[in-house]
Amino acid sequence: YRLFAAASAKKIFYPPSVTLERGFDMVFWGTGDRTDACNPVSSDKIYVVKDQHLLTTLNDADLEDVTVPVPDMTMDQGFYLNLANGEKVLAEGVVFYKTYYVTTFIPNITDPCVPGGTGTMYALDYLTGKAKIDFDEDGTLDRTVSLGGGIPSKPVMIIPPHGSPKILITIGTTNPDINSEETNAGILVLSPLVPSRNYFHLWWRIIR
Repeated sequence: YRLFAAASAKKIFYPPSVTLERGFDMVFWGTGDRTDACNPVSSDKIYVVKDQHLLTTLNDADLEDVTVPVPDMTMDQGFYLNLANGEKVLAEGVVFYKTYYVTTFIPNITDPCVPGGTGTMYALDYLTGKAKIDFDEDGTLDRTVSLGGGIPSKPVMIIPPHGSPKILITIGTTNPDINSEETNAGILVLSPLVPSRNYFHLWWRIIR
């Protein structure tokens, strides 16, 4: 059966992410035309849809619009977030510790014929779309963090045997700090939201 039919057809170039919940699944994806990445007037979205495995097809009207954050929103059939004009999802996303990470690209609006544009990563609560991480450490949670120039890769989650998990993203040019003139291409290393401990007791046995 068809899970979802958007109000206006948009291209999806990459497979969705899925989490398995009790009694339903959550399906995550973003729209964006990879063959026309520098289109400055596209209108794309990030979608998160609740799949209850019913023989019904959902559409935009069944979801919450969380483009402007709604603090008291309760999840119904899912939500969507309208991206900025020209902004599009051009890579897979990933869900880690109840947070959906996905990158977007917005071309140079002033002159779309000139190479360039900027990448952004979204970090959204996987059930509500709320902000989850204080990227700039100003005491306020942020939905997004600027990545640099060019089309960013998908977020690649690295979980080492020792140390904290990291997200790796390849970009075209870096965002230099105030004391640096370095703007070369490279790999950004970001810190995802992580649990306070990395193991959980599933069962135990008392031996006497």
